[in-house]
Amino acid sequence: MIPSQNLSTITELITTYLQSPNHGWSMGSFGAIAEFTWDQGEPRLSPESDTIGVITERGAMALNLNDNIQPIAYEYLSKNAQQWVHGVIFCMPEHLATMQSRSRLTELGRDVGALKAEHRDHVLFDLGLNQGFVDVMIRTADNTLIKLLRDHEGSDILDPTNPAMKAIIQAGPNRVFETAAGRLEVFQPIGIEKTPDGPHTHVLPRLLSSGRACSANIPLPEGMLPVFNLHPAHPCRDKLGQYHNFDMSHHNTFQTLLGKYAVDEFCAQKEKAITAMKNGVQAEQFDTGNSRLLRTATRVALRQSLHLDEISADTLQAWQGHLEKDISDLDSIRS
Repeated sequence: MIPSQNLSTITELITTYLQSPNHGWSMGSFGAIAEFTWDQGEPRLSPESDTIGVITERGAMALNLNDNIQPIAYEYLSKNAQQWVHGVIFCMPEHLATMQSRSRLTELGRDVGALKAEHRDHVLFDLGLNQGFVDVMIRTADNTLIKLLRDHEGSDILDPTNPAMKAIIQAGPNRVFETAAGRLEVFQPIGIEKTPDGPHTHVLPRLLSSGRACSANIPLPEGMLPVFNLHPAHPCRDKLGQYHNFDMSHHNTFQTLLGKYAVDEFCAQKEKAITAMKNGVQAEQFDTGNSRLLRTATRVALRQSLHLDEISADTLQAWQGHLEKDISDLDSIRS
């Protein structure tokens, strides 16, 4: 069970995390996602309306919070046997989270809701990815691109024979992701050879074909859909995914979030596993649980314990040998 939270608590949480460049944000589905970060010293503005968010020269995010938003903190396994992924997914009831869900390339007119005034005369196109709870769009003032997209309006943007997607990639227009909780805009060009640092987007047809709202590793409650995500500072990796020495403060901060917003069974299973390891219980004798969630909690507890000076090396090695036999069940795109 996930405890409910009131709007003021959620607003305070988000406002606090928006004030630090150590954290990242995203909006989208499993296969179509926009990510937003800002760097220390980077000039920032706030949105003009009563939304909360951040605007930089590389991207922007603005959120319209409401009482129906529910945060869920999670941890799951990375492909690296000493690492894990963590985050907070903010979701809403399906009937409130549903967006336009267009299935074909569609012109929407001027983007009057653009977060920067200079973009409000630019033309908005829905890519027609039909993601249900997030509208994936591009915005441009490039007349050549506008003409080509108008010529192919009503087409399937993911059809390999459709020149529209290739033109979009080459032109690198603004990308706009919008959910019932706000919007995330990326101003940087599309990374063709490598993903750029800072705000960027991914559209991955293979993952889109799964029809998932998010990774199967995230315990999204039935009847709920994700509207945006927080990626707090990780104790072992920076925002670019580069490993660094274990940061206890980042670890402790997220464990506090986990205690408030995670599924109760997950935290209870982690505590059981840590206690068992401290008491020298053999891994073969420990009940790892009868669900994916509980088995994941056990293995995350083990992996985190490798970075803490609380359990003997012999015990950790024995548990690793028993629990980390394979990682074939992982499907993370953020590992």
